[in-house]
Amino acid sequence: MKAKILIVTVAVLALFSVGTAAAENTGHFQGNVSVSPLGVFWKTHLAADASFGWRLNNWFYAGVGTGCHYLHDSYRDGSGNIVDNGWSPAIPLYLDMVGYLPFPNKSSALYLGVEAGGMYALSQQYSQQKYYLAAAKTGVDIAVSDRLGVTLGVSFISSLKADFSGLALSLGLRF
Repeated sequence: MKAKILIVTVAVLALFSVGTAAAENTGHFQGNVSVSPLGVFWKTHLAADASFGWRLNNWFYAGVGTGCHYLHDSYRDGSGNIVDNGWSPAIPLYLDMVGYLPFPNKSSALYLGVEAGGMYALSQQYSQQKYYLAAAKTGVDIAVSDRLGVTLGVSFISSLKADFSGLALSLGLRF
């Protein structure tokens, strides 16, 4: 008898939670696109990215991202000469997790997120073509409507195998 009461109680609570989530309009697909034309990198880095995933509620998003990055690499060799590897396109693939802190009027939110994954440089002149990347990002999401917003942010991106690290400013669109 106690087991049946427990099962009914859990079922009622689960239905109440689902109903509350539906009433709050939470849990929906979310896409993000962004450009980072103002990379402030020790190695120049321009990027266009898109991530797609699930907005679990007003406070959390998780998705998978990819894009097209352009890397410019130059360095001094052992004798002090500058070696210029030129520009190379690169394709990233990463997990994207973002936490949101909505403002009281819910028209905008601060966000803090992390990205982790890898990137493959397509040019043969790069001595190391596979890179592991991690990024921490923060910014503001200005809502245009419930499911549309403009994002302005700054990221610190670090490569775990190569010297592609630094700050990047970004402008994006959330849909």
